[in-house]
Amino acid sequence: QGVQPNLRSFNTMLGVYEKASVWRQASALMASSTSIRPDKVTYHTLISTFGKGHQSLKAMQALESMRHSSLRPGLPGYNAAIRALAIEDNFEDFVGQRWGEALKLYRRMEEDSLRPDLGTYNGLVSVYGMAGKWSWALQVLEDVAQARLTPDEVTWSSVVDACAESSRWQAATSCFFARRSAPNVVTSSALIKAYERASQWQLALLFLQKMRRESKLPRPNQISWSSVMSASTQGFAWQHALLLLKMAQRDGIELKASMCNAAMSACAASKEWRQAMALLSECEPDLVTYNAFLAACEASQWERALTVMNLLKKQPNFLPDLISFNSLLATFEKAIKWELALSVLLEMCGGEVQADEISQNVVISACQQASRWQVAADMFFSQSLVRSQGDPLSC
Repeated sequence: QGVQPNLRSFNTMLGVYEKASVWRQASALMASSTSIRPDKVTYHTLISTFGKGHQSLKAMQALESMRHSSLRPGLPGYNAAIRALAIEDNFEDFVGQRWGEALKLYRRMEEDSLRPDLGTYNGLVSVYGMAGKWSWALQVLEDVAQARLTPDEVTWSSVVDACAESSRWQAATSCFFARRSAPNVVTSSALIKAYERASQWQLALLFLQKMRRESKLPRPNQISWSSVMSASTQGFAWQHALLLLKMAQRDGIELKASMCNAAMSACAASKEWRQAMALLSECEPDLVTYNAFLAACEASQWERALTVMNLLKKQPNFLPDLISFNSLLATFEKAIKWELALSVLLEMCGGEVQADEISQNVVISACQQASRWQVAADMFFSQSLVRSQGDPLSC
């Protein structure tokens, strides 16, 4: 009887870490408590903690440790492991194996005489969607029906999102309108995402209008608006993106950076730098906003691009990155401002953002266009020497 309270308090503490998604503390607790023998609750909570902490590989290892300790995982453990596989993390070598691991877990549940519930199927759909297995996600819908379960909003939004990940907008549309219950904004936004991924900006715009007008559909949120604006970027419909931004404001939507960035990217794609400049003053820009503006600048706007870069350098929360510098260099190249391009490159050599091959090639091109062949030649041969030595590109 003395062990049980210790195990109970141990599991309680582990549950605290699980709710806070702090996997390192949970792992340290497991390693330090050698006198306590974990039970099913311990392992289930640990697996869930690793999943919430974006540690899918550790979640799978915890499940295997549970089996090796002669404890048979229960439904919560399997579901937590499958959910962990559906969460993006830094284990790149494990990405391609996720869907196969999820399928193994599903089959192992049957071997352990466990009946999958809706949480199991929802997790499988998410994993298949990440892997581009959209047709498998659709098959899960049939499995749900055969299991006599009713799909919920998570099921439908996950299936539509799985189709969106593979740009299967027709399948996403069919799934969306095949549902019987009223959709929520997550599922509706997933459908817009499907149109965006497939470059169907007209359909995205039409569906957004349906959401605004039809009472049976939810009102669009910031994600809905941002997705439609991003779709407009792919269709070079910058006028629509700006109009959407104003419509969102009239609908009482708070303009987040993601929405402004989508509109800015639309302007950049069409090289509408005046509209981009106006957006820069209307929104609260972040690094993506500034980079999109720099990408929109043509040769005649090189001074404005330089001014915006200087503003970017003074920002308290973020600094220029490689995209910022290369966009500025590209503008100087188009304007044949080789001296400025060279000075920016030298600045990069002495700063935190190191030049890459694109940076040097752009400067070489600017020198070549200005007939500064000697400078271009010196840079080319220094670049070739660095490559031959196998070192990182440097100045």
